[in-house]
Amino acid sequence: MTTSRLLAVVTIIAVCVAAIVPGATAYTLIGHWRHIQNISDPHIQKLGQWAITEVNEVSPSGPLTFIKVTSGLQPAIALMEVEEYLLHINASRNDVINSYAAMLIEEDNTRKLDFFERDHS
Repeated sequence: MTTSRLLAVVTIIAVCVAAIVPGATAYTLIGHWRHIQNISDPHIQKLGQWAITEVNEVSPSGPLTFIKVTSGLQPAIALMEVEEYLLHINASRNDVINSYAAMLIEEDNTRKLDFFERDHS
């Protein structure tokens, strides 16, 4: 397949997906992430709590206390059977609240915490 044909196919797919996904454009779907609309969804909040539990199992700094997931992103185009999340989580340690970023992957009822770090933004 020539480069121009491949580009045409990718463009057509992006336009079709953009027509299906509410509020999306072809530009925002290619290689980008979208905001999680319902951040208070119990599943999203449970993922944040799970991330804190995982970190507490290996952290030498003392336990974090989960407060809530404040925002999050998911890939604009998800892979089949795999869900990725980039979550911003509020948690406290010694009564000091900080924001943390966590990358989680869910696949076939299993979860993996790819990274977890303090959000300095």
